[in-house]
Amino acid sequence: MKRAIIFDFDGTIADTVPIMLDIYHKKAETKGWPVITPTTLVELKKGSIKQAMRWAGVKFWQIPGLLSMGRSYMKERANDIQMFDGIPQLMKDIPASTDLYVLSNNDSTTIEQVLIANGLNNKVRVLPRPSLFNKDKSIKRLLKLNKYFNKDVIMVGDEVRDIEAGRKAKIHSVGVSWGLQDKSLLKKAKADEVCDSVGELNIAIERIFSN
Repeated sequence: MKRAIIFDFDGTIADTVPIMLDIYHKKAETKGWPVITPTTLVELKKGSIKQAMRWAGVKFWQIPGLLSMGRSYMKERANDIQMFDGIPQLMKDIPASTDLYVLSNNDSTTIEQVLIANGLNNKVRVLPRPSLFNKDKSIKRLLKLNKYFNKDVIMVGDEVRDIEAGRKAKIHSVGVSWGLQDKSLLKKAKADEVCDSVGELNIAIERIFSN
């Protein structure tokens, strides 16, 4: 039986939100976008990406440039990126019979550097970067190439689009509440499980694979 877990990177296994805010504010200085305070961030997490864009005044056509700038800045600060407490050990404890992947819009070089720093480079494979809202296509391609059964694959993410990608690919989806979007949104997107801690995530994975 071949099993696989696909992890999102930013906000799911890596605490990159502070750097993301840094990137946003660098751009905001030149574009006149509003400052995101800690209170504002809590409120923005309760809404969709499109709602956050409207609040900030970011136009859809500006997203590719912002993402490109973000990837470059992340690469420069890769040494500052920390994985969330408990995530490296969770990954190391997952049996070798379960394949582990990262599927992210971040740069693969940055992701690999963080994995190396945590001793996970030989345990986790970084998949090619998908387009912003088409992670499901990458998942479907992975299933086909590796001949995984849908029931034996889990997508773990912190955003609604991660959950939706899992559902579109007809695999299990698990949301984590410590990332970019509020847990209420992840539940509304019909995640199979929504976890508030790494311990809960470990239990959720075991529960899904035991069924």
